[in-house]
Order: sequence, then structure tokens, then C-alpha cells
Amino acid sequence: MASWKTLRETVLMSHRPWFEVIRQEVETDRGVIVPDFYQVRFGAFVVCVPFTVSGEVLTLRTYKHGLGRVSTTFPAGYIDPGEDPAAAMARELMEETGHRAGRLVELGRFIDNGNQVGSTGTYFAAFDCVPERAPDAGDLETMEVVPLTPSEIDARLAGGDMPILHHAAAWMMAARRAGEVTPPGP
Repeated sequence: MASWKTLRETVLMSHRPWFEVIRQEVETDRGVIVPDFYQVRFGAFVVCVPFTVSGEVLTLRTYKHGLGRVSTTFPAGYIDPGEDPAAAMARELMEETGHRAGRLVELGRFIDNGNQVGSTGTYFAAFDCVPERAPDAGDLETMEVVPLTPSEIDARLAGGDMPILHHAAAWMMAARRAGEVTPPGP
């Protein structure tokens, strides 16, 4: 197997840094020419599962317009142009929860869609989070910070109250990582 070659690329719609729609002409590794291969590229984002010093996990209750309903999520947001993902995550955590992480651990970078790209997300777990100020997301979303236990998050995930894949994946990775560290005492 070999990489495909992009022979031509046309931006059909652009509203950077939020999204671009692109039409490519590509040649596959078997020499087949595809004249209209489409990609949609969204801005890069961060998402974090924040564990407090007492072992609770900070979640958010917020309306998501793509879902058309309120659901449980974790702190997340777009990375500003030129911003480091860890700095973006620290900013989003402070804005959305008012907490500062004692330790921020990167869990990995992943894309939504192996062919059409979608967006690139950098996933984090934050440990030893402590309150520093009142939350102030400063954007269009209204959100409520809801501390939950890991078993309560599992129940919300199983019950369909955490339907956004990025947040479900973040929980799976962070819960595994949290199991590798010593939990706080009683």
C-alpha cells in the first residue's frame, strides 16, 4: 500500500478557522483517478476529563445544538490559531469550570474521519483540579458544572445522556488512565 496522491484541490467553502469544504482530484495507490473526493475540515479542538482532588469528575450539563438537547459533556473547545493544545485545554477548563488542573496529561490526538478528516481532537485527563474562580465560558452556551462519581458517569453514558463520541472516548481513555494512578484517600 502507498499513499494516495492529491492531483488538484479546490476550496469550495471556507470560514476559517471553523471549517472548510474541499474537493480534491486524487490518484489512488492502484492508479485510479477520483475526480471528486470531498473533505470537510473543522477546527482543531481539545476535550478534557477533569478529576478533582476528592476524586469526583467535573462534568457539564449544556445544550448542544447538533443534538438538539441538553446532555452531559466534559470541558472542551476549539484551539485558537497558534495556540498550544495544552494551553487551550487549561483555558477551556478554567473558563467552563473555574478549576485549575494540578496535572494535565495528554491522552492522544485523533481525527474524526479517516477519509473526510472532520476535525482533530487532542484529549486530556486533568488530575488534582482545584477551584480558582467562578466559571465563565464567555460564549453562547449556558452550562452547569456537575461533579459526578465515575460510576455516575458510566450510568449516564450507558443511559444515552453522553451521546457525543468525543466525550465518550475521552471518558474511556481518562478512566483507564485514572486507574493507573493512586486514588485519593477517604
